[in-house]
Amino acid sequence: QQCLHKQKAADIYAELAAQESNELLKADYKMKEAESIYYYANTHEEKDVKIEFHLRGTEAGKVAIALFTGKDLKTKLAEAYYQTAINLGKYGQAKGVLASLSQWPELKSLLENCEKNDPSVIEYGVYRTFGRVYLKLPFTHGGSAKRSKKYLKDAYDLTYSEDFATSTNTTTSLYYLDTLAKLIRGGGS
Repeated sequence: QQCLHKQKAADIYAELAAQESNELLKADYKMKEAESIYYYANTHEEKDVKIEFHLRGTEAGKVAIALFTGKDLKTKLAEAYYQTAINLGKYGQAKGVLASLSQWPELKSLLENCEKNDPSVIEYGVYRTFGRVYLKLPFTHGGSAKRSKKYLKDAYDLTYSEDFATSTNTTTSLYYLDTLAKLIRGGGS
């Protein structure tokens, strides 16, 4: 049920963007469309649905990037890069290993641009995403559990909550634990 709400939200944001003449509002709507699509596509098991919608999320994010570029809105631009990157990553993952590896240079560039503009967006999502990617990438393409740990430790430390005794982002905590477990088992360089 909530899955359908995310798709409806994405469709509404797309309609609003299509009708909007103000570039900044249009960019906001496209970014929200990308975010909604990410969550919608992520809930599906069907590979074709994931591919179709993560591609749509990637394209919506790219429109937001183009509209925010040059507007001196670093945080908004960083979030647009992030939403585009996470959709592209999931798109490549759904397409398969070879497609995922071929997406890496573009994904890396999107994440680097997010980091350059404002790494704090989405609870340091850029560090969380870099950390996860470096854990999953094969060694031949730069994958490294040690590199993963560096990024995830940064994301974890920067979002650490004394109240919860962990990161405020559960995904950051989970990814960090995955990386630490791999290092303890002796996997990854």
